[in-house]
Amino acid sequence: MRTELENPVKNIPRVLAIGMSFVAVLSVGIVVALVGGASWRAAVGEDGEAVDGALAAVAGEFGTLPDAALAFIAVAALIAAATTINTLYTSYSRTVMRASRDKLLPGFFAGIHDRFDTPHRAVIFMGVPPLIAAPFVDVFDELTGAAFLDWLVVLIVTGIFLSFMIGGVALWNLPSVFPQRYADSIYKLPLPVLKAVAVGNVVVSFVFMLLVAASAPSALLVMFVLLIVTSVGYRYRVRSAATNGVDLRKEMSLLHTHEEAGSTHSNADN
Repeated sequence: MRTELENPVKNIPRVLAIGMSFVAVLSVGIVVALVGGASWRAAVGEDGEAVDGALAAVAGEFGTLPDAALAFIAVAALIAAATTINTLYTSYSRTVMRASRDKLLPGFFAGIHDRFDTPHRAVIFMGVPPLIAAPFVDVFDELTGAAFLDWLVVLIVTGIFLSFMIGGVALWNLPSVFPQRYADSIYKLPLPVLKAVAVGNVVVSFVFMLLVAASAPSALLVMFVLLIVTSVGYRYRVRSAATNGVDLRKEMSLLHTHEEAGSTHSNADN
């Protein structure tokens, strides 16, 4: 049985476009309904923080919804959260796998499951640390004197926006660095549109990163420290590969050829 997405080059953009369209329409609809029909104060506790199950709590303010409908809303909110987590694991595990195939991380994490064709080692690599740390959240709260999970969310979100900014720079450089890759792309933006999207991605991501980090500036500082550490690690990896006669940057530039080679090696590892 195969569980990986068939024809990902074509279907991933379609899934993202359709899915995000539904999310945008439903999110705007929910905000309009809540603002027009209920008070936002139901979602805020006496301490000024959001209450647990805020969406269901606000829905209860309508006064006409049966208990079954409120339960449905609460369960739907949990499913939405789980879907977000699943999407993060699905996408970023591929980043770990890709980095392993590019020899930036140990090749062990590039392994693909024989039955499901999923990067199971990369998924485990991402999933085990949070599971280990979860029971100690209260300890972290006491050590930091603040809500550690809230701080961690800010750290992760700022990191995501930072990666979007890097992706925008990469998008700007794509036609010049990999002209053939750009010419052969199935979904190809006209060059002026591509440049506008790249600039917009960087600017919007930067603004939102600052807005998010305003609630926990230390998280942004830690993110930049991590960026410096990983940059140093990358340069060290390139130099150490060069001492073994491997031009790592050149290998990573051979996109199609290297992907086929990486896939062969990962299957051999399994």
